[in-house]
Amino acid sequence: MTMIIVFLVASIAGGVLINRLAVDLLPKMNMPAMAVITTYPMASPTEVEESVTKDIEAQLSNVSGLDSLTSYSFDSYSMIIMMMDYDVEMSDVTADVRDKLSRVESSLPDECDAPSIFQFDPNARAVITLALTGDQGLENLLKLAEDDLQPQFERISGVAEVALSGGLDEIVEVNFYQERLDALGLSIGQVSAALASQNMKLGAGELIEGGTNYLIQTSGEITSLKELENTTISVKPLSQGSYYEVLLRDVADVSFGAKDQNSIVLINGQEGIQLSI
Repeated sequence: MTMIIVFLVASIAGGVLINRLAVDLLPKMNMPAMAVITTYPMASPTEVEESVTKDIEAQLSNVSGLDSLTSYSFDSYSMIIMMMDYDVEMSDVTADVRDKLSRVESSLPDECDAPSIFQFDPNARAVITLALTGDQGLENLLKLAEDDLQPQFERISGVAEVALSGGLDEIVEVNFYQERLDALGLSIGQVSAALASQNMKLGAGELIEGGTNYLIQTSGEITSLKELENTTISVKPLSQGSYYEVLLRDVADVSFGAKDQNSIVLINGQEGIQLSI
């Protein structure tokens, strides 16, 4: 009899409480992980590894509660991923990481920005994924996503971020004629410096000279290929005190191209653009 009463009480209590249980399609989660990212403009992955990543990694390897540490060195930046034990308090870990980074900052190259800490938030993950395909071409699809769709979605209340994947980014390609550079006594580095001094803006790119890779990025703004082609990169003397200007088009071919894709999105076998909201 006692068992029957206990069973009835448990059943009634369960029936009442089950309607009060919170239901969440995407329950909140806490992930004990963070990333430390340090930018080192114009540096190659090898330079980033030797001058930035190794020093920061050595400091962070002693953080209390660290489970694993993985480092990556890319063009112009270093990224270190830290996975912590699940029982740690992330606010304490963040304070510890900041303290250790402050000790290593003075040893980093002067060109480096201060390391930034990013804590992973699985609750900010995308909840809706949209895909764009069509006959307009990837460049036009990407432009549609960037100029029209992304801004509209970002204005919606509660949307933290709209991330784009896939597509082709248009860049300016400068292909040098090495024999012309040699005849004029110029190097790719000198040309890059000349463009930078005239406030011409080129997206970060890579030029290869004699097996050596050069990262080139300048500041300012250009409005057309013709303007870039007619940029003066050097002044050479002539007889009787006169001079002539060497233009970029005299030593290189300038054209629009597509940046190497770092992600490819396939929708039913067709390349497209993905929006993660």
